[in-house]
Amino acid sequence: MLTKEILFLGIVSSTIFVLLIILLSYLIIRKTSEIQSRKKIDRLKETFHPFLLEYVMEGKKTRKLIVDSPRKMIAMEELLENYGELLKDDAAENKISSLAEKHLSSFYLKGLRSRKWSSRMNALYHIELFQLNGMSEHVCYSICRKNASKEEIVEGLKILAQFSHPSLFELIQYKFTDLKDMDYRKILVYLSDENLDPIILSYHILKPELQWALLDILGQKKEFKYLPLIESIYRNYKGEVRLRAAKAIASIGYIRSYEMYLPLASSQIWQERLMAAKIFGRANETSLLPYLENLLSDHSWYVRSEAGHALSIINGGEKVLQNAIINSTDPFARDMAREWMNKGVL
Repeated sequence: MLTKEILFLGIVSSTIFVLLIILLSYLIIRKTSEIQSRKKIDRLKETFHPFLLEYVMEGKKTRKLIVDSPRKMIAMEELLENYGELLKDDAAENKISSLAEKHLSSFYLKGLRSRKWSSRMNALYHIELFQLNGMSEHVCYSICRKNASKEEIVEGLKILAQFSHPSLFELIQYKFTDLKDMDYRKILVYLSDENLDPIILSYHILKPELQWALLDILGQKKEFKYLPLIESIYRNYKGEVRLRAAKAIASIGYIRSYEMYLPLASSQIWQERLMAAKIFGRANETSLLPYLENLLSDHSWYVRSEAGHALSIINGGEKVLQNAIINSTDPFARDMAREWMNKGVL
């Protein structure tokens, strides 16, 4: 019995040893193949470099650039990426885009049609990197496929936004309805004012997540021309839309009439009280000092901190902070006032 057990253990050990040898051999062969492939790509880069550089820098064309294999594609791709990082002027970027359009588009089209998620994402990434406008329809088709992942959809919509694709609004409003507001922000940030205007005009029919994202983008732009629209949204909407509108107004930083924001200071929602403190700080009106003094004792640390910040920049606010340090019965208000006074000294 013992002999059989020893024999069994010997067979198992030998089998495991053989499998480990096979695995090690596979890894060695694979690593060797990768090293050889890398060397070939580097040699191709040395061959391509002078011709590519002459075209990018001087516009000199050549027929010696033939990209007919995956290795040549990788070599040219890496060179163009390097040029793009080093050369930031529009003329060079246009030439890089032209080269990529001519020599790499077919590879990226194949990548978009691949069953592998990584290949599709890699194609989308380089289409955006090289600004291959001519592939916009292929991108549109790719993200509308049933097997498209959320990452592909967001990346594809970003590309369509940069290319001012005419179907973008229909896609984000009616086709891809399950995206988050943060996803829409990633897309809308690439739109020019001209392409953003039709979406703004359709604000009342947008789904909430798209409304929130649009308000965030308008706030980031900090352009006064959007202020009347945002104020109108603030007056006529409630809930999250109203809060986002207040945030956008605070971000723009120009307060035309602070009276309509006074109710925010007594809101049951701490985020709205936070927006009140931000807006009051931007308004820089001494009549708002009592409201900010009350907010200095708010239950939320974020509201107290923003109120302290506002008091530190408003005329007369420093006296309110000093008074809070000496006379306030709220230890949190005293601590926050002391913190902002010390920041002012520093």
